Amino acid sequence: MRVAKRSLAWSIVLSVLMIGAGLVTIIFPIVSGMAAAELMGCLLIFSGLVHVLFGRHALGQGGGFIWELLLGVVYGAAGFYLLLRNSVGITVLTVGLATYLNAEVGLEFVQCWRLRQLHGVRWIFFDSILTLGIAVLIWIAWPAGNSVVIGASIGISMIFSGISRLMLVLAAQEWEVYLV
Repeated sequence: MRVAKRSLAWSIVLSVLMIGAGLVTIIFPIVSGMAAAELMGCLLIFSGLVHVLFGRHALGQGGGFIWELLLGVVYGAAGFYLLLRNSVGITVLTVGLATYLNAEVGLEFVQCWRLRQLHGVRWIFFDSILTLGIAVLIWIAWPAGNSVVIGASIGISMIFSGISRLMLVLAAQEWEVYLV
């Protein structure tokens, strides 16, 4: 029981950190496109690590860990891509981010299906629908999309990813109370 409460507490902290990374992503891109690509690359790597840690703490006992791990890999790969290819500019940023969002949507749909018996999983489904909408908007704006629009879109995606995980944890915490 004590391990479960500690795991829930860590999951809440990690969800809030993901929301914070999204807020930073929204605020920063005003400075410059190149710096935005580097910062977003770092924030995507950070969010990838958070997804992996969230999966370990919140979903470690169930089948959800593998999907959080895959989401973490997608976030991390997109982040490293942006760091390595930032000199190409906003075009690479746009294509890279839209591709990563499409991959995230696919993984989150599969995760929703696998975790469909959990009470709060509808939040992850909502997050995947929102992320799909953001990906479509970025593809429509390509190649003319600027760093502010892209940063805000990715920041919104990160915020809702954090919120959906937080709601899933809070739903699990609610179940914990009923089980005691």
